[in-house]
Amino acid sequence: MLKHLETIENEQSGEEEKLKALIEMVIPEEDREIYYKRYKTNSELIEMEPMLKLNISENIAERPINMKKIIKKTFMGDDAVNGQDYKMTEQILQNDLDIDRNRLEEK
Repeated sequence: MLKHLETIENEQSGEEEKLKALIEMVIPEEDREIYYKRYKTNSELIEMEPMLKLNISENIAERPINMKKIIKKTFMGDDAVNGQDYKMTEQILQNDLDIDRNRLEEK
């Protein structure tokens, strides 16, 4: 697993190497071929649609996101959200779920 993480984090690793490492880390062996084929098909489809490719490339982070600093980060897009708002919303939703769970347990 450590070898796969190093491959993914290594800036010198190519896209195919990172894909292989990620799939080997999280996908059961018997299902991996499906994901490789899906990636190949999607890559070909994206290459055939210049506007889609441009849209994807404009919305991909320029460098890896440091999750430890998420409070200071912003999720980009039409409905941009900074990390602090994200964490606050996550807490509100969790509290609401806890309240609902407690109500169900009381019945």
